[in-house]
Amino acid sequence: NAASIPKERPELPQPLRVLVHAFRDNRVRAGSWFVSLPGLLFGTLTVLAPLRLSHLGFSSVAIGATFLIAAGGEVMNNLVVGRVSDRHGTLRPLWFGLAGSAVVAALLPWPGSRFSFAILVVFACLAFSSMYAPATTMLSDASEHVGLDYGYTFAIVNIVWAIAQTTGAAGSGALARATSDTVVYLVLAVTCALTLAAV
Repeated sequence: NAASIPKERPELPQPLRVLVHAFRDNRVRAGSWFVSLPGLLFGTLTVLAPLRLSHLGFSSVAIGATFLIAAGGEVMNNLVVGRVSDRHGTLRPLWFGLAGSAVVAALLPWPGSRFSFAILVVFACLAFSSMYAPATTMLSDASEHVGLDYGYTFAIVNIVWAIAQTTGAAGSGALARATSDTVVYLVLAVTCALTLAAV
C-alpha cells in the first residue's frame, strides 16, 4: 500500500544550482535530448498531419479517429517497449525508435491517398512514442548518478518535452509555410538518422 510507505525527504532541499550543474554531465544532456526528440516529432505531426488529412478529404471525425487509433496503439507499444527496456536496457529500444522514426518521417511527404497517409500517421505515432519510455528512464538514471533529486528530474522531463513540442508545432508550421511539408519531414528524418549514428 503506497499510502503506508513512510515519507523520505532530504534534510535540506537541493539548491537550484545543482540542477544547472547536472547539465554538465553528458548523460543528463543525452537523456534530455532523447526526451526532446519525440516531443519535437509529435509537435510537428500534430500540426502538419491533420492539415494534410483534411486536404486529402478526411473529415474532422476521421482525423480524430486516426489519432485515437494511434493513441491506442501507443498504449500497447509502450508496454512492449517497457519490457524490452527492462530486459535489455534502454539503448536497444532507442535504436529501433530512432531508426523507425527516421524511416517514417522520410515517408510521410509522399502518400497521395488519404488512407495510406492515415496508416502512415499511425505508424509514425508508434515509432515516435517508442523513444519516450527508454528516454525518461535514461534521464532518470543519469540524474540519479549525478545526485539530482527526483523532483528536479521530473521538472527536466516536463520542461524539455514542452519546449520541444512547442518548437515542433510552431517551427514546423513556419518552415512548411516558407518551404513545404516535405522539407520539414526530411529535416526530422535526417535529425533522427544523425542521432542514431551518434548513439
